Amino acid sequence: MTRRLAWFAPAVVGLSLVASLEAHEIGKTQINAAFRDDHTYQLDITVDPDALLTKLEVYGGGAISPPLSRVERDRRIAQLAGVFLDRLIVQFDGRVDRPAFEYVPASRIGDIAQAPSLVRLTGTVPNGARDASIAYGLVMGSYAVNARVGESSVQTLWMEGAGRSAPISLVAPPPPPTRLETARQYFALGFTHILPKGLDHILFVIGIFLLSVRWRPILLQVSTFTIAHSITLGLTMYGVVSLPARIVEPMIALSIAYVAIENLMMSELK
Repeated sequence: MTRRLAWFAPAVVGLSLVASLEAHEIGKTQINAAFRDDHTYQLDITVDPDALLTKLEVYGGGAISPPLSRVERDRRIAQLAGVFLDRLIVQFDGRVDRPAFEYVPASRIGDIAQAPSLVRLTGTVPNGARDASIAYGLVMGSYAVNARVGESSVQTLWMEGAGRSAPISLVAPPPPPTRLETARQYFALGFTHILPKGLDHILFVIGIFLLSVRWRPILLQVSTFTIAHSITLGLTMYGVVSLPARIVEPMIALSIAYVAIENLMMSELK
């Protein structure tokens, strides 16, 4: 199983470099939307500041900035507010509303292990508006829109890419989802996170499998990987700590490449 299939390892190395480019937006990006009884609204968009700056410069048609200090990066993001507002569309009854932009930098443990920053959009809900929708054109993967209308329960809409959300009723918010509905939603989300979008996860598991035909070490390592991935994802989603994409993505590729190289150097996982 090991030496005979070791030819597969170079392919894993190459594919891992491609897989590392897939955006892990499920933890890095989310939108908290509040539609208040006083006819104002606020959208707090959680962003990875380094990735956000690159996207804004690309969509703005300008040159990509070299590595910047945190202060310079945040100033540059604020300067590109117009590009951001062109890519995040808020609609009420199908009519576009252009909110006010505010960039709120955040960092709890410095520049390396940082809490994600916020883009805060505020505006006024038009009189008589019955529903709202949101489309975020700067995201490629899955992300959550947590919407609250007045004092009603929070509704979570899982979005995919730049598509527009389903209408959020401003006059008759839906009841909270049942446990079964929530479980079904998260099961589908987890499945699509692995197939077809989790090429990096699949390559890592394949690399472990090629090192051993025994189930016990395979299950142990896969379980450890799953638990660690869940913990880091939770820490990122709750804003406790989040490594920048420029560090995370290469580390993902290197971890997969390391397992692939192990297949070339070892005959079997002990």
